[in-house]
Amino acid sequence: MPGIRYPVINGVAVVSASPKINVKTAEQLRMALLEADRHRHATVVVDMSRTRSCDLAGLNVLAEAHRRALAEGGGLRLVIPVDGAVARLLLLTGLDCFIPSFGSLEGALSSGRPRPTPGPRSLARQPSSALAGTITVLMALVSPPLGRSWTGLARPCVRPDSGPS
Repeated sequence: MPGIRYPVINGVAVVSASPKINVKTAEQLRMALLEADRHRHATVVVDMSRTRSCDLAGLNVLAEAHRRALAEGGGLRLVIPVDGAVARLLLLTGLDCFIPSFGSLEGALSSGRPRPTPGPRSLARQPSSALAGTITVLMALVSPPLGRSWTGLARPCVRPDSGPS
């Protein structure tokens, strides 16, 4: 959709996500990311610092945008609060292993190899029985679209105490 505006900082497109990403708002995010792609921005930062919730539609938009960016020699970078619900969702679904996330816009824009943001990793190490049940349900619900997979998103996952996956 022509006309979508987003700032470009040091050659990197910065797309701001809405506070709630669901099946209705995910299309707006997808259109903004496609517009950045159309303008040949290989690396795109999605500022999710205001985002409080994200459903499967939003995760799929992010995964597809990251896959497109990798194919162009770049990648998607997320700005998310390290202790927020989105950080926990990325951890629980495993997408944190593929899409780099940062606690600040400055970190996401800094040059060099992305460093993962320390987040709620303790959730993965010591789940309570209630959290373990939630993880199982989320993993069943949050899966790639039919006929697709999240493989090919390129980044090996190294979590504390687990080694490469």
